[in-house]
Amino acid sequence: MPKGQWESVTAINMPFMQTYRRITIPHELPPAISSMGNYLVGTFRDTPILSVIGVAKLMLTAYLITLFEKMGAP
Repeated sequence: MPKGQWESVTAINMPFMQTYRRITIPHELPPAISSMGNYLVGTFRDTPILSVIGVAKLMLTAYLITLFEKMGAP
């Protein structure tokens, strides 16, 4: 919070909790929400890629096991 805002809050004798609820939190919340949103988008974007790779590898392993059982082990 800029020094001038803090001095004006002190000048009008606003209580500490009211200062945070009406001035500090609304001032600091938008940048925090945008960075948390970016983190959340990145997490959701990476998760499906990893699950597709995991499922593809699992299906390949199951296919190879089935193939070896049908053909017989060398």
